[in-house]
Amino acid sequence: MGRLIQQEFDWSASGQSSHTPERTGEFLSGSPRQLLLEPIPGEEPETTARGTEPRSPTADFALRFAALLETEPNLHFDNRAVAHLAREVFGFSAGFGRDAYDAAEAGMNLYLSRVPPDLRDVTGSMSRLLALQSRMPRQTRRDETQVEFQQFSTPPAEGLVVVKAAAIGPGMKVLEPSAGTGNIAVLARLAGAAVDTNEIDERRLSLLSLLGFSPTAFDAERLDNLLPADSIYDAIVMNPPFSATGGRVNGHSTEFGARHVEQALLRLTPGGRLVAIVGRGMAMDRPQFRTWWLGVERQYRVRANIGIDGSVYARFGTEFDHQVIVIDHDGPTIRETDIITGVSRGAPKPARCRRLKPSQC
Repeated sequence: MGRLIQQEFDWSASGQSSHTPERTGEFLSGSPRQLLLEPIPGEEPETTARGTEPRSPTADFALRFAALLETEPNLHFDNRAVAHLAREVFGFSAGFGRDAYDAAEAGMNLYLSRVPPDLRDVTGSMSRLLALQSRMPRQTRRDETQVEFQQFSTPPAEGLVVVKAAAIGPGMKVLEPSAGTGNIAVLARLAGAAVDTNEIDERRLSLLSLLGFSPTAFDAERLDNLLPADSIYDAIVMNPPFSATGGRVNGHSTEFGARHVEQALLRLTPGGRLVAIVGRGMAMDRPQFRTWWLGVERQYRVRANIGIDGSVYARFGTEFDHQVIVIDHDGPTIRETDIITGVSRGAPKPARCRRLKPSQC
């Protein structure tokens, strides 16, 4: 019954956390700067952790960023600091904006893997993740690939909401089919699950490998057709493109994002749960998606569809309002009135959790 634990959240918290005075850009001189120039302890300067092939500049950036997060706990990264690190690693910063942002996120996840929060303490973990994401640069640069693939990574605090809403725990098999730089997948792994990842973008796929995953590179819009037949999961956690096809079809439509959800649902084991971050066009009250939701409700139990203020994404390149949806593969939706709905304001803060048994739903 552990996988039927559902989290309920108080979404009204401001998300502010106390910390010592921040430092931005101070690593441009002094001992922290040496971390940008020296090899990671225990590794050869130009090799991967396995020592079998050259380490890419993007991986080097991620490893050095992780080291700075760990050794300089009061250091906050602005775009000037990231540009300086890009010059140190890539040789110059122009044209490497997205590489640097993605590598910084991977570095953040390396840091979390090295110094993990205790996810059993949900409130404490949320506070720590909110503080961590406040140290990250505000992403102001976009490139054509990011826009076309809608690569806007999940803020760590919202990633924790997704993982806890999915009731992920030890012994579970979990899939993140649009894994990006690993912001959700790393938290699912820290919760004790065996996590499979998929990512179509080559740069992000390489960063997932750096994080210790063995990602596939399928088009998640056709996931069920491409995964091995025996790949089924206790939980699927995802932040797919809201409305894009990665260039396969011109134009954007929420229907394209919904196809990612449809394909993922087909890979849930009976009793499993899907938690997805989707566009606001998939809210329960949107008339154009009414027929789609009725079809899902006939096959699955829709547990929640909660609107999230896009401001929580501000540091990660967008402020687009969105939804967190929770769907169980344990029978149809009996009463729509049981579905948790509403719109949140501000950063998410877990308030309480309760165990839901099928007979209570």
